[in-house]
Amino acid sequence: MSEDNQVLVARILPGKFLVGHPGIVHGGFTAAVLDNLLGTLYFLGGSKKMGFTANLTINVRASRSAS
Repeated sequence: MSEDNQVLVARILPGKFLVGHPGIVHGGFTAAVLDNLLGTLYFLGGSKKMGFTANLTINVRASRSAS
């Protein structure tokens, strides 16, 4: 999180153990990471209320290499 609380950067190196098709990151892993990062931003943004993901729809437009 940046000092002004405006930017959250995450570097994720999934590696070969989180693949669906050979060499391609599994879409479920991608969705879980996105959900977790958005939840983190929700609480870091100062919310005092409990929050949860009701729906998460992801349309994958390009695959992500696992290496």
